[in-house]
Amino acid sequence: MDFKVGFAEDIITPEINLPMGGYSARKGNAIGIHDDLFARAAYFNFQNRESIIISADVLSFPLKIIKFYQKIIAKNVGIPSNRILICALHNHSGPDTIGLTHPFHGFFVSNLNKQIFLDMGRQFIKIANQAKKAQQHAIIGAEKTIMEKRLIINRREPLKDSKYNVSVIKFTDKVDNLIGLIINYACHATVLPSDNLLYSADYPGYIIKRIHHRLGESTPVIYLNGPCGDLNPNLFDFNVSLRELDLKKAILYDGPGHAKGTFQRAKEIGFAIADKAVELSNSINCSPITDFKHIVKSYLFKMKSLLLGTSFHDITKHLRYKFKLKLLQAFWWVNKTEIPYPLDYIYKNGKYFQQFEIHGIQLNDIVILGLPGEMFSELGDRILERSPFNTTIIVGLANGYLGYLYPLDAFKKGGYELFLSTNPLLGSYLTNKTIELLNLLK
Repeated sequence: MDFKVGFAEDIITPEINLPMGGYSARKGNAIGIHDDLFARAAYFNFQNRESIIISADVLSFPLKIIKFYQKIIAKNVGIPSNRILICALHNHSGPDTIGLTHPFHGFFVSNLNKQIFLDMGRQFIKIANQAKKAQQHAIIGAEKTIMEKRLIINRREPLKDSKYNVSVIKFTDKVDNLIGLIINYACHATVLPSDNLLYSADYPGYIIKRIHHRLGESTPVIYLNGPCGDLNPNLFDFNVSLRELDLKKAILYDGPGHAKGTFQRAKEIGFAIADKAVELSNSINCSPITDFKHIVKSYLFKMKSLLLGTSFHDITKHLRYKFKLKLLQAFWWVNKTEIPYPLDYIYKNGKYFQQFEIHGIQLNDIVILGLPGEMFSELGDRILERSPFNTTIIVGLANGYLGYLYPLDAFKKGGYELFLSTNPLLGSYLTNKTIELLNLLK
């Protein structure tokens, strides 16, 4: 067999008393640790062509930081920098890695703790080395199935019957001994509310704990979050009728009178995903790898605003959007030598662009797509429907952060997600480029 795989993990929990990321409403820094944060790696080697996926229990990473990680991992581990995919699980109960925790500092003064990024870089090198050393000959298989239990609710369209596949990639040796699992689902890691000041891996951490309980503590497993831009965890009864919900409470949890998540609910959601994954893994038959590719495409997309109508409301929204672009560009220019505002800008020929890259890793009839941002589920569905592969796994928040990625209709409807976006057309553009990459892989 020409294919080898290796897994590794390590704790990345930072010191307490640091700002936590993901909620502008959060007051106060971290005061303790409920459960540790981890980084996990899956290393691939096919005929001496290496690739690695690293998943971290944090909010997101700017592309500038990703490039730094790729450089140091390539130098210290030997894996080519363009074959390193690093994703965040969009965990809102970890350290702030975006820099928008404080509404003033987030724009005008970078308040990110650089030591967090440096420490994580050392841990990424460590687990990349460990995963590479742990490599062993492997065969592969994959299955997917709809999660029937209502674990997610569409934040913008609560009456939509949102479902998503649980997907499992299984690696065994030639006599069917389990080597490791990759699990994929799509749900915001926001079970725990803004008044939680304890570090936690939220529901993804409970997925790993449940897998270890059922398959053994030494079982390597890595979780990859999907297109969860508009998919919130269900904090109500799992069998609730959508029409029975108080829609104001369902759309935005975390606030006065709204539903608030608990560690128990994070456990219930994580355990449900893990149990479905174990059930799937038991039915997977593995076969040798005969086709392996890792393709990366890089793009520049001009920042723009759109005037979609001529009403006073449309014109006002357009002007606000243009003002936001100018404000963000000014911030980027002032702070361009520091850790940047997370929306990945580049200044070229007198114009501002957003830069991003898409990764596609093919293993036989399985493909893993790394996409940089919080993609809405509708766009994710378009990609899955057009994919020529039997199993397609979309990995969000991968190798950079473009904010929310949504279809144009969502832009017309408005919403707070537009604040963390600078390109109304970027979601559709990235979706089309991803489909092109899929066809190129095939």
